Amino acid sequence: MTDGINKPERETQNRVIRLFDDVLDYDYLGDWDERKNNSNIEDERLRKYLAKQGYPSDQINAAILALKTEANNSGRSLYDNNEAVYKLLRFGVSKKTKAGENTPTVKLIDWDNPENNHFAVGCSRSGSKRFHWISNGLVCRLIGYRW
Repeated sequence: MTDGINKPERETQNRVIRLFDDVLDYDYLGDWDERKNNSNIEDERLRKYLAKQGYPSDQINAAILALKTEANNSGRSLYDNNEAVYKLLRFGVSKKTKAGENTPTVKLIDWDNPENNHFAVGCSRSGSKRFHWISNGLVCRLIGYRW
């Protein structure tokens, strides 16, 4: 096949996509092979989700900056970066945006009300055997799985 995936692999990918799309009610975002500005943090999706949750833009900007800073800290190991990002995902981001005001916690994932989150899935169809699970603009790559 021209796209590098044989027929059984394609059929398996299609079954996985149908599971996420039809059964789990995720949005299917299509093929992510050739995406520009590919990142584990999808700014626009995350901003849209946080705004829908009622956070003002200054808190959204501070939360996204903190998340990117932790995710891309070149002075730490990948393990340490992942641990820092996990803490932000699990407990939220607390950054003061205005002097004299309480520091709000921006919850990147609504753990108490999962239905408030936006779930989606994208895939790489080039034979790399990857799926991208997306929650609120935060991307987790599921790679290297066996058929």
